[in-house]
Amino acid sequence: MKVLISCSSASEVTHLKDLLSSYTIDTERVFDSINHPKKKFIQSYHREGMDIDLAILGNTSIEASFQMGRILSIKKYHIALLIGYCDSISDQASAGELVNIINEKLEDAEIGKDGVTKSLYQTGLMDSTEFPHIRGGFINMTNAYFNVFLDIKKVASITSTIVYKTPCDALEKIIEQHKVSVVSKNGLGMIYPCLWNQQPFYQLRLVNYEVKTQNNIENASEILGIQIDQILNLIK
Repeated sequence: MKVLISCSSASEVTHLKDLLSSYTIDTERVFDSINHPKKKFIQSYHREGMDIDLAILGNTSIEASFQMGRILSIKKYHIALLIGYCDSISDQASAGELVNIINEKLEDAEIGKDGVTKSLYQTGLMDSTEFPHIRGGFINMTNAYFNVFLDIKKVASITSTIVYKTPCDALEKIIEQHKVSVVSKNGLGMIYPCLWNQQPFYQLRLVNYEVKTQNNIENASEILGIQIDQILNLIK
């Protein structure tokens, strides 16, 4: 079984890499064009019949989309696990909780003269009926059978370049308009190449910070690593 695990930064997977370290193998030569001599961002493992590639894509959607697209142009996987952290902006997700993001949304693209915000769809710059949209959005249909393995709360997320550390009017408008529970920095950058290439995936993020309570998790990497390791054991 071929599994891709992608994340934003090395700090997110410190504990997971420790758990996988004894299974390290040489990375396939096909990735030589991606791995920079000064920055190797793909590490490979073989564990109990699973070939695992762990890729650190970068914190922004620009980096994540570019690198994910390059990877999927080279290799096809049975499943991709898009993992990392997110911030909770509603009561639907709590700090320390692993969530299964099934719908990733775009942040608003325009503020009109009347002060009304508009999405890329409302401005006509994007069409929700065009590929790779599914049911009018960036929805992950792979999740139809995910809870057979593990019951993880399903939520909607918005990809935002803004990091919210405290409640504010702008955040309340996002929650009301987009009906989302969490915020990611690069979720759309990770999933768009998967949808385009029809690569089955799950986007699994640990709530690292709760905006309303300003509560954050100290041992986030350990919690995330343990839970992803459990999932690997279930899907093998």
